[in-house]
Amino acid sequence: MNYIYITGTGKGIGASIARELLKDKDNRVFGISRENEIEASNFSFNKVDLAELHIVERMKFKALENPSKIVLINNAGMLGDINYMGKLTSHEIQQVYNVNLVAPTLLINQFIERYRDIACQKIIINISSGASTNPYEAWSTYCASKAGLEMLSRVLIKEEEKQVHPFNIFSIAPGVVDTNMQEQIRATPIENFPHKEKFIDLKKNDQLFDRDFVASKIVEIIAHPSRVIDPIFRITK
Repeated sequence: MNYIYITGTGKGIGASIARELLKDKDNRVFGISRENEIEASNFSFNKVDLAELHIVERMKFKALENPSKIVLINNAGMLGDINYMGKLTSHEIQQVYNVNLVAPTLLINQFIERYRDIACQKIIINISSGASTNPYEAWSTYCASKAGLEMLSRVLIKEEEKQVHPFNIFSIAPGVVDTNMQEQIRATPIENFPHKEKFIDLKKNDQLFDRDFVASKIVEIIAHPSRVIDPIFRITK
């Protein structure tokens, strides 16, 4: 049996990844999110708001019986309030960092501690973003938190090279995907986000990636991690 934990399965890419994986009855999927619309015999839902760190800290990864593969996908993310620094609330800043960086770090630490000595294939996938390396005005907390998550991935890759039973670490930027986050960007007043027209044009010109396409690429990596040449990469057509 393959056991896969995925954050943010309530909608978007996370829901698409979960549904793709659930087609295989050898996969047991654990969804971690605030909401859920998935029903399947091999799916378990864990209602968790990743912005609430005291709840994340109490999460426990399960004891698993004869696992063939154990996977953690840190997919959940939030853009937060699209606005310039000096116009953000303290609460909004904390939420973005908690969801995008602090909660994934806590989950990775607990995941590695729980499954370190198991000799099966183990994979951690962090969903990154082009914003981790490209600064956008009015996305300060999103860019910074995604950059932090990508650097965390790079450090973990180095650490796992020295382990007897290593975890395979991947940082995957899925490109510009047609999700609710894109709707939020297009609805933002132009005075708050000077790049708004670029994202409107991407939608108008049918240049957004389909979330099911991105999900299929990630599921392929889970199935064949050894085929990936560079663990830090961006999904392309």
